[in-house]
Order: sequence, then C-alpha cells, then structure tokens
Amino acid sequence: VTTSEGGTVSSSEAWVAFGGEFTVTAMADDGYCFYRWVDDETGDVLGSDATLTLGVEKPYGMTAEFLSTSLIAYDSSVTDYTPIIRAVVKNVAAGAVVTLEEGVYLLAAPLVVDKAITLQGAENGGTVLKATYKCNAQNSSALTVSGGATISRVAITGGLSDNVWQAFGVGVTISSGTLSECAVTNNVYAAGNEQGVGVYAPVSGGATVTITHCKICDNTSSASFNSTKGVGLYVEGNSSSTFLMDNCLVSGNTSTSGNTSTANCSGGGLWIKHDNAKIVNCTFTGNHHNNRGGGVYIDGGKPKFANCIIAGNTAGNDEDTSDYKPDISGNISTDITGGSFNNLVSTGVTVFGTDGLAEDPLFETGSYQLQSDSPARNTGNKDKTLSELGCDLGGMLDFYGVPRVLENQVDIGCAEFVPDIAICAI
Repeated sequence: VTTSEGGTVSSSEAWVAFGGEFTVTAMADDGYCFYRWVDDETGDVLGSDATLTLGVEKPYGMTAEFLSTSLIAYDSSVTDYTPIIRAVVKNVAAGAVVTLEEGVYLLAAPLVVDKAITLQGAENGGTVLKATYKCNAQNSSALTVSGGATISRVAITGGLSDNVWQAFGVGVTISSGTLSECAVTNNVYAAGNEQGVGVYAPVSGGATVTITHCKICDNTSSASFNSTKGVGLYVEGNSSSTFLMDNCLVSGNTSTSGNTSTANCSGGGLWIKHDNAKIVNCTFTGNHHNNRGGGVYIDGGKPKFANCIIAGNTAGNDEDTSDYKPDISGNISTDITGGSFNNLVSTGVTVFGTDGLAEDPLFETGSYQLQSDSPARNTGNKDKTLSELGCDLGGMLDFYGVPRVLENQVDIGCAEFVPDIAICAI
C-alpha cells in the first residue's frame, strides 16, 4: 500500500491468505483530505471511504490518494473534476478558502458548493469551470451555490440543456451566497421552458444572494414551448430575503424562439420578481428577447434600480405597451418603480424611476466605458445610494477595477469614465 502526498496508511495485516479479508485506513495530514483508493494494476477506483475492507482474491497493490484542502492543482488530463472538488468541499470547515489554479476544469456532473467557504480562481484569472454533460434534469446546473458559499474569480460555461420540459438554471443556481468577479457565459437552453439560462436565483427564507463585479453574457435560449424567463438572470424572492447586484455587466443574452402569448415569459437580460432587491451601477445592454423586455422584465415585487444603464436591448413582441420598451417591460407602476433612481434607459418615452435619463449612454468603442460627453457621466447619485440602499459606492471599484467615484459624482452604469487612460476591450 502506497500513498500520495498528504497522508499515511495503516493496515490490519501486511499479508493475508487467499479468501481472507484485510482492512486499510487512510489518515490525512493537516491541510489535506482523503480522496480515494486506486488499484495500482488496473487503475480502478476501489473506494472513497477512508477505511476500506477487501476480500483477498489476488495480490493487491493500491494507492491512497489525498488532496490539498487549500489548493486544487490543474491537470489537463483529468476529464472530470467534479468528484475532486466535491471531496475538498465536503472535508473543509466553514470559513475555508480553496483556490483553483488557472485552467479549464471539466465537469462531467453537477458541482455543488453548499457551505460557507470560498472557492476562488487564480488571482490573475483564467480559471474556468466548464460543463461537459447535458443539464437535462431539473436542479442540474453546472454550479449550484448555497449555504452562504462565495465563488470568486471563476468563469462558468458550457452548460447545455436540450431535452427537458422545464429547467432551472443551466449555468448557475444560487440560493444563498455570493458570486464575485465571475463570468457566466455561453450556457445554452434548447428545450421547453427555462428560468435563468445563465443564473437562476430563487432567494427566500431570510437568505442573501450577492452578485458583484460579474459578467453575465452570451447565454442563449431557443425554447420550443413557452419561452424563457430571464436568459441572463432569473431572480425571485420576498421581503424576508435580500438580493444585491452591483457593478455587473449583463450583455448579449438572447432568446430566439418560443410563444409570445404569455407576457411574463420575457426578459433577455434579467427577469425579476423580488420585494427586497437592489440593483446598483449595473449595465444591461445588447440583450434580446423574442417576447418582451429585451433588457429587463419586472414581473412584480419592488426591486430598486439605482445608477443603472438599461440601453440598446431589443425585443420581438410589437404588442408590448410598456413606456420603456424594448429595454424594460413588465408589471411596471409608480409603486414598483418609486424606489428606483438615477437610471438611464435609452428607449423610454419617460424616465424610469426618479431623476433618470432617456438617452443614448455613448459607450466607448469596444468597451462599456463611457465617452467623455456621455450623459451618464457624473449623473448617478452616490449619497442617495448610501442613504436609501445602504451601498457605499465611495469604497467600491467599478466593473473594470477602477475606483467607483473618480470625479465629484458617481457615473451611471457598471463603469466609470476614466480621463486620459486608454481603455482595453473586454
């Protein structure tokens, strides 16, 4: 019996007669956890419990494999990282920080992170969780986050659902926890009825979900039955729970088919029905829904939008009567929009919320930074965002990592205007 780095093994006997049994026990060192027993001759997995008992039918040589609980190394020959990451999550305590090296981690089954730990990618980026299986069952998202977990600096991609009547979250499901500096991109739904192709966020029972400095882009739906509620994100909850989204970019999410007779099967960028949601300094642009609300569809509740750009989105239903179509649609009334302020909605015939704008945001070519003459420059409201929503923009960075307030006032949208600095395309 041999071991990988990270632990030791004890056994009942060194040699056991044919027909007998022997028992081996793996003991992990500090900073490691036991992973599995592997047959040295065949490569077969013999078991994943630390104590293993086998009947003796042949000479055995085996290896006890251990994993670091702080750093998951990348190996391009591994075709399924799901059991490896699951084993580490299972064995670490709340508060632990687990880092994934740079690389594309293939997931052949759903990955669940369900405790208050941090799973983070490499500091300089390049860490990708890529689903290689079909998410053709309910609750089979590429990544499910709950229990107050934090996922940081990771891209989640490759989710595909094409053979289930109703699915919830192809890329990410998050019911309690945080997504920070993540990219949720290129997840696809091509079946019956979907809620949240990129991100599905059912927030209830006192839970809190935070999505900050994330890119939710280029997710697609070609639903064949009803349609999709929220191609980029689907958010639902009541006043006992909290949803906060700040400094995020939601772009290029597209629904191309499905019937248009059910109004609330809409929302290219975001579908939302939440009584305690705060969406602050986000940009929704370039999204499309074949029904209504190319950028945002508000189905109810009282979500509050502050300093957001919702512009340049398209929708396919000409029967929509929203004052803000095609960028925003839904059950919109003064009661619902009364808590929203300082937003720019390019296609509105009237401003959305209070102190808003109905103009072109004037983005820089190749980025979502603002041109120097953009109407969104210095027209947000950092003081009201702090006093009414509890968000201190003075201590934040924008989507690109620039200080959130560079001039006297915060800009509208996910990015600050930066004088005399070259802007790189994302």
